[in-house]
Amino acid sequence: MASLRMSVPIFIEYDDDVAKTLEMARRVANVVAFVGYNHGDPITSATELQRKVYGLVKGALSSRMTITIIQQVAGTYAHVKNMGETIDQPLGYTKKIAVFMIGKQGRDARIQRDGTLSIWTVKGRKQLRYCLYDQ
Repeated sequence: MASLRMSVPIFIEYDDDVAKTLEMARRVANVVAFVGYNHGDPITSATELQRKVYGLVKGALSSRMTITIIQQVAGTYAHVKNMGETIDQPLGYTKKIAVFMIGKQGRDARIQRDGTLSIWTVKGRKQLRYCLYDQ
């Protein structure tokens, strides 16, 4: 059976620990982007970028979130490079970012039977109410 990967925007109730987690994700993304910039020769391989940066950011977030950020940064550098654009400075993340993977095994978030979202935060797991964003 094939798995389905998709992004679905949701609203969750405000939680200070989730806000701190999103802020930490932004900080980690900026460290990864700085290292990935590689003095003007951006690293576009997620595996190579992970080897170079993981030790610097390990422990700030869950390992899955950290890997997801590394993949996103490498993918962004690859996209910009493939478009033929010059990259004259590291990517900069100014807004808090969300990188929660929802799934059964070892993921950062799970949809619970009671209708809540169990989500990993820098202060431990939280159960939050959520609703789908309807455009």
